[in-house]
Amino acid sequence: MKVRMLSSGLGSPDGISVVCYKPGEKYDLPDPLANMFIGMGKAEEDKDLGMAPEVKAGNDYPWPWGNEATAMPKPMKKAKKKRK
Repeated sequence: MKVRMLSSGLGSPDGISVVCYKPGEKYDLPDPLANMFIGMGKAEEDKDLGMAPEVKAGNDYPWPWGNEATAMPKPMKKAKKKRK
């Protein structure tokens, strides 16, 4: 279902990854997620017959916890051996 976000909201379109949806943008969402946002008053159904432009949430959006949440974890450093 095509929706236009009225306020920002977090949602998981695939049940695995979490996406931050921006206010004012149009998205083509799975029906359960779209209905949840509409029910919460965060989105409205977009009746436009044209295709919604693909919008991907990237690191340009100001996440409250920083860009580290989407980055790959850094490898752990090897522990130094103690000399006897």
